[in-house]
Amino acid sequence: MTDVLVIGTGAVGCAVAAVLADQGRDVVLAGVPQPTDASQVAAGMIAPLSEAALDPAARDGAAVLNAGAGLWPAFAERFGVPLRRCGGLLLAPDAPAGDHARFPGERIDLSEARSLTPFLERWAGAIHWLPEEGAVDAAAALACLAAEVVRRGGRRIEAPVAAAPDGSWLFPGGRIRAGRTVLATGQAGQAMAGEVPELGCLAPIRGQILRTAPGTVVPSAPFIRGPGAYVVPQSDGTAMIGATMEAGTDSLAPSEATTRALMGATDGFAPTLASQAVIARVGVRAATPDALPMVGPCSRPDLLLATGLRRNGWLLAPLVAGMIADYLAGEDPGPHARRLDPQRFERP
Repeated sequence: MTDVLVIGTGAVGCAVAAVLADQGRDVVLAGVPQPTDASQVAAGMIAPLSEAALDPAARDGAAVLNAGAGLWPAFAERFGVPLRRCGGLLLAPDAPAGDHARFPGERIDLSEARSLTPFLERWAGAIHWLPEEGAVDAAAALACLAAEVVRRGGRRIEAPVAAAPDGSWLFPGGRIRAGRTVLATGQAGQAMAGEVPELGCLAPIRGQILRTAPGTVVPSAPFIRGPGAYVVPQSDGTAMIGATMEAGTDSLAPSEATTRALMGATDGFAPTLASQAVIARVGVRAATPDALPMVGPCSRPDLLLATGLRRNGWLLAPLVAGMIADYLAGEDPGPHARRLDPQRFERP
């Protein structure tokens, strides 16, 4: 009998398993990473301020986003995840002058911004400098966390798992029984909605993102978030340009029209970058009706949910992992537990 089985190998599943293994629990991390997984495709921004400023759906959950970001420095040091404290530039969209007061950070001019981020070439509107924001390289961070699970005594089953009628979990060539199971499967978890009613509220959001060739940008440069597109430098000098939020669709086929739209938006502030050759990738995120994740116990007493993170899986991974660990230990999961309760959509 395994103490805890974590199903899902994205940012949240790997973070949960790493934290539990670090606490000395008998934990198994199960699942098969796919190149189309939302966590694999992501640009890896740890950017709560710019997220809330530009995404109306995220604004109401700003306190949760800030809490997640605040845990990242210690989490990164604890598990050896390279965290770039690169900062970010927020390009405010056209708006009446008074509206810019709601945008965070220090307002700087174009010449100052270009000294920080050379690929920024033009912008006529307001520019806000957010020095505390950062980023991780998604694929490298996933590999690091999965390795840390094993290094700390956890086990890894790189195979698909399926629920058995007797409460155990089946995978090719074996069966595993667990005292508790954590579902961190993103949009794929909706397939279990018949057994776990809370998962029925999950809705897909398709995201297309573009990647340039290595050496295109300075790896340590701040990212840029502007209307219609962001650009996030990666450690190898590639730039991640993204990303769409296409609600209600789960198609994994890249769209040429979407690529043109993203490059067109990038052209508004980085025309040279917008002329580069790119590779398009697509991932599908899972979203709840209130744009906040479901974290904690559900209607099945043997299961805990860690899903519905929309496009904030990387940002919130340490927060979710800590809450799941607290639930399993019978401790207080913290001030955000009620807002993230998986059963909140059934409450009056």
